Amino acid sequence: MTGCGARYFTPFFIRGSGSGQKFDGGFRFDDVARHQSDAALREQLGKLVLAQAEPKRLGDIYASTCNGSPATAYMYKVSLESLASEGAIVITSSEGKRRRLARYMADGDFVEANRQARFLFSS
Repeated sequence: MTGCGARYFTPFFIRGSGSGQKFDGGFRFDDVARHQSDAALREQLGKLVLAQAEPKRLGDIYASTCNGSPATAYMYKVSLESLASEGAIVITSSEGKRRRLARYMADGDFVEANRQARFLFSS
């Protein structure tokens, strides 16, 4: 949105059923769409974080990707919580405290790939 100077925009528009607009396509905000958004967000955030060379602030990740997503900031945090619980990523506060739960995550927290590999041995 460089032409208007806006940092953020949304490609999603809500129209009421009686608005006279014949809207057949686009994104729907129902349970199916929510599930699809959660799964896609988790996958995309995982790839993004694992591709980073350096830790990145959670707020910067959100700000740089939110325009093309129907996800809320809390949905981002829940996806990151899931990735952290699997050991794929590490989230750390500016004081160095490890964050594991979405409700405690803040924009200033650092997100990075977990550099300690996890090995699973089967017998």
